[in-house]
Amino acid sequence: MSLEADLFGNLVLTRPVPKTEEDWLQLQLQAEDVFSPHAPIDDQTLFAGRTDIVRRVVTTVFQRGRHAILYGERGVGKTSLANILKDQIFSKSQVVKVVKRNCTQAHNFRLMWVHALDEYTVDGKASSEFLGPDPNAYDIYRVLESLPPRERPVFIFDEFDRISDENCFATMADTIKYLADYSSKSTVIIVGVADNVSELFGGHPSVQRNVQQIRMPWMSQDELRAIFNRRMPLLGMHFHPKVMDLIVELSQGLPTYTHLLGQNAALAAIERKSLEVTAGDFNACIEVCISEADETVREGYLKAVRSTKPGNQYRQALLACAMAKTNEKGYFNAADVRPPFSKIMNRDVDIPHFARHLKEFCDGDRGPALAKTGKARSYEYRFVDPLLRPYVILRGISDKMIEP
Repeated sequence: MSLEADLFGNLVLTRPVPKTEEDWLQLQLQAEDVFSPHAPIDDQTLFAGRTDIVRRVVTTVFQRGRHAILYGERGVGKTSLANILKDQIFSKSQVVKVVKRNCTQAHNFRLMWVHALDEYTVDGKASSEFLGPDPNAYDIYRVLESLPPRERPVFIFDEFDRISDENCFATMADTIKYLADYSSKSTVIIVGVADNVSELFGGHPSVQRNVQQIRMPWMSQDELRAIFNRRMPLLGMHFHPKVMDLIVELSQGLPTYTHLLGQNAALAAIERKSLEVTAGDFNACIEVCISEADETVREGYLKAVRSTKPGNQYRQALLACAMAKTNEKGYFNAADVRPPFSKIMNRDVDIPHFARHLKEFCDGDRGPALAKTGKARSYEYRFVDPLLRPYVILRGISDKMIEP
């Protein structure tokens, strides 16, 4: 049996074909339930792909003194994976106990551990009583070693990037190093949005030597298709292959959009009482998906393209950037923008025509929507918020600038 089967089980289609209005209503409710565009997934049977990353985290937990940092761009499924680890993968373990806490801007080092340890007592007292007003790495080690000896505690700190207390980064790095040096039975897993571990820890270098660094990449097309393969049997429905391919391509590796487009296309099919999702259903759901996209993404788009000048081409320029060919890290250059911009404008467009747009998209007045790196005449660009890129393409389809 494969690892994926071991971790996530097999789905069996038992749903009868809907016959009554009540049947179709129940199918609609289930379609709204099995897709999760606005919340992390917490059901292992619906968590598609990522089995290699799950394996790496599980291996880390069972290596005494090892810890993990799970990082990557927004929207790639980090929190969903953390939920699965807590609620599914280790939930039946007699040894591993997972405590997951979300970080906020209000958290400092002490408050993080007060919240993480609130399920434990030491000598009949709340564990937080042993932390003191300003705990250090040794204080945390001492409390963790006082926890039940037969347990392997795993502490997951999600949204670590939201912390604003600069001292917290260095103290947490020191704590991870201390726990590693003394082969603690406890495991710390840090989860956050970042391009690299150093960025997540405010540039603190020592933490990198003591952790398993796990980058959550964009999902592959096969992993995105697995989202459908796990859900459609539950619904007794299927997507036309071309529609599935289109949604996978538009998602650009981000499962949020696969869920958003998949859910609303399925609902459009259910609305016309069909179990097959067709191109017409996809077209019918575009406006709904645009309105249901993340509010910060919608605001980011409007900020990037706003202008009072008639005939401005900010929408076309941003769409060309969204359609540009990228490297494995999501970067593109000005030459990559030229082909899609020419296609959008239905005429040849050279770089000087949109060079000003690229510059302005990198300015704060327009978000910035793009970030640039490199030197003049050889700049590379990428979207600051990866979730904005698919949204721009959806807007382009809605505004009839491109065909789906």
